[in-house]
Amino acid sequence: RGVHGRADNKGPKFTPYLQGAMRLLHQVAESCGHDHVSDDLCRAAVGVVGDLAMTVGPDFTRIAKQEPHKSYLKVLLKEARQSPNEMTQQVGSWATRTVSQ
Repeated sequence: RGVHGRADNKGPKFTPYLQGAMRLLHQVAESCGHDHVSDDLCRAAVGVVGDLAMTVGPDFTRIAKQEPHKSYLKVLLKEARQSPNEMTQQVGSWATRTVSQ
């Protein structure tokens, strides 16, 4: 997975890059569910969502609950949880729980 870490040490270092990461996640979210986008890409993006929630913590959660981020993250997480791939479903469930904390 992406940026694994603990909110107590790596989050502040990643915060300046958060908006760029959110733009990338938005682009992936718009593509997930289409035939030309692999399940692996969607699973990786959802894993990054969970990693950001763990690493950046409340700063990420606050941003994730604001529009436009809230809408596309909701779609991305839902796509993962409803994937035919069990691994993607598991990552989607984990990321959803992590963002909700």
